[in-house]
Amino acid sequence: MSQAIESGSERESAERISDAEGRRCQPVPCPKGSDKWNAWDQQLAADDVARKIAAALPRLDLRPLWKSYAGRGSLPYSPELLLAMVLVEKQRGRGSPSQWHRDQRDSVALLWIGQGIQAARSVWYEFRDRVGRFLDGWNEQVLRLAIEQGVTEACDAATDGTLIAACASRYRLLHQSQLTSRLEQLAAACAQDARQEPVEKKRRGWRPRLRAEFSSRLDISAPTSCCNRD
Repeated sequence: MSQAIESGSERESAERISDAEGRRCQPVPCPKGSDKWNAWDQQLAADDVARKIAAALPRLDLRPLWKSYAGRGSLPYSPELLLAMVLVEKQRGRGSPSQWHRDQRDSVALLWIGQGIQAARSVWYEFRDRVGRFLDGWNEQVLRLAIEQGVTEACDAATDGTLIAACASRYRLLHQSQLTSRLEQLAAACAQDARQEPVEKKRRGWRPRLRAEFSSRLDISAPTSCCNRD
């Protein structure tokens, strides 16, 4: 997929960048070419995933993301840079906004690709909620590029269930030995039902035993009167 995105034309990249620069957002602390950014650039490995994402991201149509900002109130951080930082974190298995907030302070990759952005924790949570509606569209763009450039025919697909929202359940799948044991218990219970034999219930703990002992000492079948009447 990354090959399909990285091999895009420079003209399309320029259009995306000019579109982003035409919208107002907070200035970055350490823009490209600054001393700090150059220092991070030297520290960042040549094959770091952040460099691949920075080269690939301009191929995506981010105009819907930019339009989702109302244009009122304080200026937002560049959504393109925030998205780039989130993609780096996701590639490294860091999926929580609280993790993004912590990592932005000392991660060279995030400092480099985000140009020194230090967003508040609430900004990261708000951004996570904002971009959710655009994920399917961006994924569709990546797949279309991959098909057009022959990277994949997209004949088969697979997905990770952990990324799909579903009804949570406390039940877990059984392995083969557990399943075999359950089937044997079920078969024995069915056989008892067929013979019309009562199923013995196992009681655990001291309460059932104490209750049985207490009941045996009392004659509960003959109730007594609390007072005598003449």
